[in-house]
Amino acid sequence: MDHSNQFKQFNIAHQHKNRLRIIAHCLIKDGERALILRILLLKREAIKDVKIVPDIGSVTIRYDAAQLPTANLLMLLEAILTNVGLKPKQVIDALGIKKTALQGSAKTINFAIQGMSCSSCALYIEMMLKRDPKVSHAAVNFITETASVTGTLPKKELFALINANGYQAVSMDTLSERKEMFKLENRHRQEAKKQLIIAGALGLPIPLLSIFAKRSLPVILIQATLSSIVVFWSGRDF
Repeated sequence: MDHSNQFKQFNIAHQHKNRLRIIAHCLIKDGERALILRILLLKREAIKDVKIVPDIGSVTIRYDAAQLPTANLLMLLEAILTNVGLKPKQVIDALGIKKTALQGSAKTINFAIQGMSCSSCALYIEMMLKRDPKVSHAAVNFITETASVTGTLPKKELFALINANGYQAVSMDTLSERKEMFKLENRHRQEAKKQLIIAGALGLPIPLLSIFAKRSLPVILIQATLSSIVVFWSGRDF
Protein backbone atom coordinates (compact mmCIF):
# COMPACT_ATOMS: atom_id res chain seq x y z
CA MET A 1 0.00 0.00 0.00
CA ASP A 2 1.26 3.48 -0.88
CA HIS A 3 1.43 5.58 2.31
CA SER A 4 3.54 8.38 0.87
CA ASN A 5 0.90 11.13 0.86
CA GLN A 6 -1.02 10.26 4.04
CA PHE A 7 1.13 11.93 6.68
CA LYS A 8 1.79 15.56 7.55
CA GLN A 9 4.87 15.17 9.75
CA PHE A 10 7.15 13.25 7.38
CA ASN A 11 7.76 11.96 3.86
CA ILE A 12 8.64 8.34 3.14
CA ALA A 13 12.02 8.08 1.40
CA HIS A 14 12.39 4.29 1.23
CA GLN A 15 10.16 1.44 2.37
CA HIS A 16 11.08 -2.23 2.55
CA LYS A 17 9.67 -5.23 4.40
CA ASN A 18 11.50 -4.64 7.69
CA ARG A 19 13.15 -1.29 7.07
CA LEU A 20 11.74 2.19 6.66
CA ARG A 21 13.38 5.54 5.97
CA ILE A 22 11.55 8.83 6.36
CA ILE A 23 12.40 12.51 6.20
CA ALA A 24 10.96 14.46 9.15
CA HIS A 25 11.33 18.20 8.62
CA CYS A 26 10.89 19.04 12.32
CA LEU A 27 14.11 17.11 13.10
CA ILE A 28 16.34 19.02 10.67
CA LYS A 29 19.26 20.58 12.58
CA ASP A 30 17.61 19.58 15.89
CA GLY A 31 19.66 16.93 17.65
CA GLU A 32 17.63 17.11 20.88
CA ARG A 33 14.35 16.23 19.20
CA ALA A 34 16.11 13.53 17.19
CA LEU A 35 17.41 11.97 20.40
CA ILE A 36 13.96 12.05 22.01
CA LEU A 37 12.40 10.40 18.95
CA ARG A 38 15.04 7.65 18.95
CA ILE A 39 14.51 6.88 22.64
CA LEU A 40 10.73 6.76 22.29
CA LEU A 41 10.89 4.46 19.26
CA LEU A 42 13.36 2.05 20.87
CA LYS A 43 10.96 1.59 23.79
CA ARG A 44 8.92 -0.57 21.40
CA GLU A 45 10.10 -4.17 21.39
CA ALA A 46 9.39 -4.60 17.69
CA ILE A 47 11.74 -1.76 16.75
CA LYS A 48 15.28 -3.12 16.55
CA ASP A 49 17.32 -0.10 15.52
CA VAL A 50 16.86 3.61 14.80
CA LYS A 51 19.42 5.75 12.99
CA ILE A 52 18.80 9.50 12.67
CA VAL A 53 20.76 12.09 10.70
CA PRO A 54 19.59 15.46 12.12
CA ASP A 55 21.37 17.46 9.41
CA ILE A 56 18.79 16.31 6.86
CA GLY A 57 16.02 14.99 9.16
CA SER A 58 16.56 11.42 7.99
CA VAL A 59 15.20 8.59 10.17
CA THR A 60 15.97 4.96 9.29
CA ILE A 61 14.09 2.33 11.28
CA ARG A 62 14.74 -1.41 11.32
CA TYR A 63 11.79 -3.30 12.78
CA ASP A 64 9.89 -6.60 12.96
CA ALA A 65 6.93 -6.17 10.62
CA ALA A 66 5.25 -9.26 12.09
CA GLN A 67 5.10 -7.61 15.53
CA LEU A 68 4.58 -4.07 14.29
CA PRO A 69 2.90 -3.79 10.87
CA THR A 70 4.18 -0.97 8.71
CA ALA A 71 0.83 0.83 8.79
CA ASN A 72 0.92 0.86 12.61
CA LEU A 73 4.53 2.08 12.62
CA LEU A 74 3.63 4.96 10.32
CA MET A 75 0.72 5.96 12.57
CA LEU A 76 3.05 5.79 15.59
CA LEU A 77 5.58 8.04 13.84
CA GLU A 78 2.88 10.54 12.95
CA ALA A 79 1.66 10.69 16.57
CA ILE A 80 5.12 11.06 18.11
CA LEU A 81 6.37 13.58 15.55
CA THR A 82 3.20 15.62 16.01
CA ASN A 83 4.14 16.13 19.67
CA VAL A 84 7.89 16.41 19.13
CA GLY A 85 7.52 18.77 16.20
CA LEU A 86 4.92 21.22 17.51
CA LYS A 87 5.76 24.90 17.64
CA PRO A 88 7.05 26.24 20.96
CA LYS A 89 4.53 26.99 23.70
CA GLN A 90 5.24 30.72 23.35
CA VAL A 91 3.81 30.64 19.84
CA ILE A 92 0.60 29.07 21.14
CA ASP A 93 0.39 31.85 23.75
CA ALA A 94 0.94 34.52 21.10
CA LEU A 95 -1.94 33.13 19.05
CA GLY A 96 -4.25 33.51 22.05
CA ILE A 97 -5.16 29.82 22.09
CA LYS A 98 -4.18 29.17 25.69
CA LYS A 99 -6.08 32.15 27.05
CA THR A 100 -9.33 30.73 25.71
CA ALA A 101 -8.58 27.13 26.67
CA LEU A 102 -7.60 28.04 30.22
CA GLN A 103 -10.85 29.78 31.04
CA GLY A 104 -12.13 28.37 34.30
CA SER A 105 -10.49 27.34 37.53
CA ALA A 106 -6.93 26.06 37.09
CA LYS A 107 -5.70 23.40 39.49
CA THR A 108 -2.45 21.57 40.15
CA ILE A 109 -2.29 17.78 39.82
CA ASN A 110 0.62 15.89 41.36
CA PHE A 111 1.09 12.29 40.24
CA ALA A 112 3.66 9.61 39.44
CA ILE A 113 4.81 8.42 36.02
CA GLN A 114 6.08 4.89 35.40
CA GLY A 115 7.93 3.64 32.33
CA MET A 116 10.50 6.43 31.89
CA SER A 117 13.89 4.96 30.96
CA CYS A 118 16.00 8.14 31.03
CA SER A 119 15.88 11.91 31.44
CA SER A 120 14.95 12.39 27.77
CA CYS A 121 11.67 10.59 28.44
CA ALA A 122 10.91 13.12 31.17
CA LEU A 123 11.87 15.94 28.81
CA TYR A 124 9.55 14.60 26.12
CA ILE A 125 6.57 14.24 28.50
CA GLU A 126 7.14 17.72 29.90
CA MET A 127 7.41 19.20 26.41
CA MET A 128 4.27 17.39 25.29
CA LEU A 129 2.25 18.59 28.31
CA LYS A 130 3.43 22.20 28.05
CA ARG A 131 2.16 22.36 24.49
CA ASP A 132 -1.37 21.41 25.47
CA PRO A 133 -3.45 24.62 25.47
CA LYS A 134 -5.14 23.54 28.73
CA VAL A 135 -1.79 23.33 30.57
CA SER A 136 -0.13 26.46 31.99
CA HIS A 137 2.76 24.71 33.76
CA ALA A 138 4.26 21.21 33.73
CA ALA A 139 7.31 19.77 35.50
CA VAL A 140 8.47 16.14 35.24
CA ASN A 141 11.19 14.70 37.51
CA PHE A 142 12.86 11.59 36.10
CA ILE A 143 14.72 10.71 39.31
CA THR A 144 11.60 10.60 41.50
CA GLU A 145 9.29 9.57 38.61
CA THR A 146 6.82 12.31 39.58
CA ALA A 147 5.14 15.18 37.77
CA SER A 148 3.24 18.35 38.62
CA VAL A 149 0.81 19.85 36.10
CA THR A 150 -1.18 23.06 36.50
CA GLY A 151 -4.08 23.96 34.23
CA THR A 152 -7.66 23.12 33.35
CA LEU A 153 -6.94 19.73 31.78
CA PRO A 154 -9.06 17.12 33.66
CA LYS A 155 -7.13 14.44 35.47
CA LYS A 156 -8.71 11.68 33.39
CA GLU A 157 -7.65 13.36 30.13
CA LEU A 158 -4.19 14.09 31.52
CA PHE A 159 -3.60 10.46 32.45
CA ALA A 160 -5.01 9.25 29.11
CA LEU A 161 -2.62 11.56 27.25
CA ILE A 162 0.42 10.22 29.11
CA ASN A 163 -0.70 6.59 28.80
CA ALA A 164 -1.27 7.02 25.05
CA ASN A 165 2.41 7.94 24.66
CA GLY A 166 3.65 4.68 26.17
CA TYR A 167 3.97 5.64 29.84
CA GLN A 168 1.76 5.03 32.88
CA ALA A 169 0.35 7.84 35.01
CA VAL A 170 -0.28 6.83 38.63
CA SER A 171 -2.43 8.80 41.07
CA MET A 172 -0.98 9.96 44.41
CA ASP A 173 -4.20 11.27 45.96
CA THR A 174 -4.71 8.75 48.74
CA LEU A 175 -2.43 7.99 51.68
CA SER A 176 -1.79 4.43 50.45
CA GLU A 177 -0.81 5.73 47.00
CA ARG A 178 1.61 8.24 48.52
CA LYS A 179 3.11 5.50 50.69
CA GLU A 180 3.74 3.42 47.57
CA MET A 181 5.48 6.41 45.99
CA PHE A 182 7.67 6.84 49.07
CA LYS A 183 8.62 3.17 48.83
CA LEU A 184 9.47 3.63 45.15
CA GLU A 185 11.60 6.70 45.89
CA ASN A 186 13.40 4.79 48.64
CA ARG A 187 14.19 1.98 46.19
CA HIS A 188 15.55 4.57 43.77
CA ARG A 189 17.77 6.02 46.50
CA GLN A 190 19.08 2.59 47.41
CA GLU A 191 19.79 1.83 43.75
CA ALA A 192 21.54 5.19 43.29
CA LYS A 193 23.64 4.54 46.41
CA LYS A 194 24.59 1.12 45.06
CA GLN A 195 25.56 2.62 41.70
CA LEU A 196 27.67 5.30 43.41
CA ILE A 197 29.53 2.78 45.59
CA ILE A 198 30.28 0.51 42.62
CA ALA A 199 31.35 3.49 40.47
CA GLY A 200 33.74 4.60 43.22
CA ALA A 201 35.13 1.12 43.81
CA LEU A 202 35.71 0.44 40.12
CA GLY A 203 36.72 3.98 39.19
CA LEU A 204 39.47 4.39 41.80
CA PRO A 205 41.84 1.75 40.32
CA ILE A 206 41.76 3.42 36.88
CA PRO A 207 43.98 6.44 37.73
CA LEU A 208 46.04 4.34 40.18
CA LEU A 209 46.94 1.94 37.38
CA SER A 210 48.01 4.88 35.24
CA ILE A 211 50.29 6.12 38.03
CA PHE A 212 51.81 2.95 39.43
CA ALA A 213 51.49 0.27 36.74
CA LYS A 214 53.63 -0.01 33.67
CA ARG A 215 51.67 0.87 30.56
CA SER A 216 50.83 -2.32 28.69
CA LEU A 217 48.02 -3.89 26.76
CA PRO A 218 46.63 -5.89 29.75
CA VAL A 219 46.59 -2.71 31.89
CA ILE A 220 44.82 -0.77 29.15
CA LEU A 221 42.23 -3.55 28.78
CA ILE A 222 41.61 -3.58 32.54
CA GLN A 223 41.15 0.20 32.56
CA ALA A 224 38.82 0.02 29.54
CA THR A 225 36.73 -2.70 31.20
CA LEU A 226 36.42 -0.83 34.49
CA SER A 227 35.61 2.43 32.69
CA SER A 228 32.92 0.73 30.60
CA ILE A 229 31.19 -0.63 33.71
CA VAL A 230 31.30 2.79 35.39
CA VAL A 231 29.97 4.62 32.33
CA PHE A 232 27.41 2.17 30.98
CA TRP A 233 26.11 0.67 34.25
CA SER A 234 26.63 3.18 37.04
CA GLY A 235 26.10 6.09 34.68
CA ARG A 236 23.36 4.56 32.52
CA ASP A 237 20.69 7.00 33.75
CA PHE A 238 22.72 9.94 32.44
